[in-house]
Amino acid sequence: MGYCHMFYGVDLKRIQALFGSNDTAYVDKLIAGIGDELKGNDAFFADAIDEGTCPASEQALRHIVAGTITGANAEAMYGYVLKIICEHEGEMLNGEVYAIRDHPYASKLVASGPPIPIPDDAGDFPEIGYLALEDIDGEIERIDKAPQRARRSLALTVLKWATRGMLRLQMSDEEAVEDMAAYRESLVEAKEKGYSIVSFRH
Repeated sequence: MGYCHMFYGVDLKRIQALFGSNDTAYVDKLIAGIGDELKGNDAFFADAIDEGTCPASEQALRHIVAGTITGANAEAMYGYVLKIICEHEGEMLNGEVYAIRDHPYASKLVASGPPIPIPDDAGDFPEIGYLALEDIDGEIERIDKAPQRARRSLALTVLKWATRGMLRLQMSDEEAVEDMAAYRESLVEAKEKGYSIVSFRH
């Protein structure tokens, strides 16, 4: 399993208040502090930026703070810029969690989407979700009540059978139990530190 969640403990109200705040002083200060991260992100999106199909990272950051999102098919750019904001504003939490969507319960984090109204493509990376601090206890309760096995997808089960197991697209039960335990640890850490969580999976 190559993809995993990255959890950031944040002041959720602070993150949400940035959208549409028009706080240009904050943007200038942030750009001065995270210029290398923005340049690295631009390198990843170089072709799309050159083709004019998505804004550069600094532009996307300014769009978020202005509350004016532009650019068709630029969901991933805004998602990764939000991640950079969370890295700057928050604290990365411990825990190696691979795929909460494969856990056998209805995760509020998975269902939530981004914490601010940026465009989001659920079929592309980064997969974004969040939990407010007051929602963490409910998520822990869902984990504790869940069956100790992986969520099963009929389509993926049939595909595995058709390829004689050559395509391994689902967690085993043992992996799911370990993944749920790691996620629970991250939730407990956030709660103890008084954080909300924003998650990016890629």
